Amino acid sequence: MRSHRNCRCRGVEVFKLHSKAYENIENYTDCSLEDCTMVATHTFDVAGAQAAGMKTILVNRFNVPATRLSHTPDMVVDSYAKLATKLS
Repeated sequence: MRSHRNCRCRGVEVFKLHSKAYENIENYTDCSLEDCTMVATHTFDVAGAQAAGMKTILVNRFNVPATRLSHTPDMVVDSYAKLATKLS
């Protein structure tokens, strides 16, 4: 898994959860959205990225019940340490 710098929404004139905010990632990388993964703690970030076509990982530090999620992340972990272990 490659890591890229932070992407910004400047110039796109929209903000997350709008799909253009996520599509803007393609301006920062040589990857398509389908080849990118959003790792986030907030469910709205994961939902927006998934709706735009990205793979998603929810770091569920706040123990949000699965029934409260409006989507199904590709992976759910409860800490960044556990995510690092799963990805290594």
